[in-house]
Order: sequence, then structure tokens, then C-alpha cells
Amino acid sequence: MDRIKAMRKAILDLSSDLDFLEEMVKRGLDKDSYLLTLEKDLKEELVEFKDLDIKFKNNPRIVEIALQKDLRNVKYIQSNLLLEKLRIIEITVLLNRYPLYLEYLPAAFRNDQDYCKRAVLKDFRAIKFVLNKEVLEDKNLFLNILDKDAMLLEYASDALKEDFEIVITAVTQNKESKKFISKEINDKIISLFS
Repeated sequence: MDRIKAMRKAILDLSSDLDFLEEMVKRGLDKDSYLLTLEKDLKEELVEFKDLDIKFKNNPRIVEIALQKDLRNVKYIQSNLLLEKLRIIEITVLLNRYPLYLEYLPAAFRNDQDYCKRAVLKDFRAIKFVLNKEVLEDKNLFLNILDKDAMLLEYASDALKEDFEIVITAVTQNKESKKFISKEINDKIISLFS
């Protein structure tokens, strides 16, 4: 089965290479000239980064131009190595403007407490993409989040899902959030209100 997948991937890669060569021949360009033309097209917004072939989404110069045009292009970058090379200012601006784009950043950023808090404070729904343990255990943060959407209890740490105040806040807001708590804490709640 793995050999079949590998063969399919090789065929797709070969097909993509042939398409690329065909396009270069049509334009009468060599590879470097084609890249320069592509850079120009990106700058002039004649082509969108999301529509480019994967080869170009992994090209550092093309990625740099795409991010200069619109930081939301981070969503289409295929290489974690390129994403990890993003500058602090780019990530800060991205998360200030588009906090839910935390989803498209590599684990190193999704595990960074400052970036995670920045994103969650801008849009509480960004908690879905946080990997940082301290953020996922921040009781005050989760009390605020659960006031807005109790179903986000799903993303709280196990310790918070056992915290009586957290659970009561969530369950009071939305009874459906009970599916994220343990049977023991659920029984404790039932016994208190019986």
C-alpha cells in the first residue's frame, strides 16, 4: 500500500514538473527568468500565492514576496522550515490582525506562551490551536473564554476540567460542555444540585 502511495506521489510530482517545464517553454524562459517573472507577477498581483505550484510555495524568495503582499499567505506556505524562519515582527503583526492564523504556524510558535496569549486575547477561539501548557492551564483565561463559549472547555488542560469553578462556569453557560468533564466531577455536580 505504501509503495502505491509513493508511486502516485512520484507520478504527480513528475506531472507537475512537466507542467512547469511546459509553462516555461511557452513563455520562452529558463528557470531563473521564470522565477523573476513569477516574482514580478506576485508583486503586481497578477497571480496569487495560494494558486502557485508547491515548488514555488517552498521558494524562500517567493514566500518573502507573498508575505510582504499579505501576511495571511502564511496559510499556504508548505514548508515548516520556511515558517519557522518568520521574523518576530511578522508573527506579532499576523497574530494581532488575524489571531486564528495561529493554526497555520508550526508547533514552535503554537507552543510559545507569548504568541498564544496574544492570539487568545485577540480572539478567544484561537485557544483551539494553542499547544502551550501554561496557557491551557490558565484558570483566569479559561473563565473568560468559557463565559463566551463554554464548548471551548474541550481545549482546557485536564486539571482545569477537574476544577469545580471552571466546570460550573462551563456547564452553566452550556449544558453540552458536560461531555468534556470526567464522570467523577459530573457526579459531584449532580449530587450538589440534587
